[in-house]
Amino acid sequence: TGFMFDDLTPGAIYDVAGWAVWAWYNKKKHINAMRKRAMQKRFSWEESAGRYAEIYKWALERRLGIYPRTWK
Repeated sequence: TGFMFDDLTPGAIYDVAGWAVWAWYNKKKHINAMRKRAMQKRFSWEESAGRYAEIYKWALERRLGIYPRTWK
């Protein structure tokens, strides 16, 4: 849905930002497609909160020595 990078450095962020600006001016069709895909994703708080609850439950089970499942 957007521009990604693995290297967490200022240079990598700068490069990706430059790529995004270039695409904004030169690849409108790609930008519009990314925008459309992003708008189709669900970013609701209910989904985020549910995922956080799963992570906390998993962490608590690990802390208590309960290992019924592995991390997804």
